[in-house]
Amino acid sequence: MMESMSKGSGPIMIPLLVMIMIVGMNVSSSIYRNSRNSISEAGSQIAQQEIISFNQQWNTYEGAQGGNNIKAVLQKLIANCNTNAQEEQRLVDVVCSRATEDDEKTEIIITSENVEESVRELQTLRNKIDARHTYHVQIEYDSKTSLVNKIIIRYENDDNIDN
Repeated sequence: MMESMSKGSGPIMIPLLVMIMIVGMNVSSSIYRNSRNSISEAGSQIAQQEIISFNQQWNTYEGAQGGNNIKAVLQKLIANCNTNAQEEQRLVDVVCSRATEDDEKTEIIITSENVEESVRELQTLRNKIDARHTYHVQIEYDSKTSLVNKIIIRYENDDNIDN
């Protein structure tokens, strides 16, 4: 009797094994897709955290600031130029209406196009900032990367300057 069952179950076992293999492949594929999506989401969360972290170092200076804080942000900008010289999207442009009361009311524009020159200009500007005065800082963001891409510094009661 056992012999007759094993002979008759052979044709049934093959399709059953094929079906089990197909189900197993579908489950494996689903697990792979889900893990790939999770990795992708984690990567975008890391990128989002990097954007928040990068911007936060500049956002703390937004608004009315004393001269010592302006010197500090300019020092951070110098360090940022040196650290991110190869990552143009992380280089921040600076516009300053003037550094002291004695300066003529002109715009100083520092761009990310020439890092070495920008560092020199930032150092010169930092040395001219008067700790006794109040400055107003405005932050602008890149529309594509959401990173801070421009810091505008106005001396005390100077009118808004063109960006």
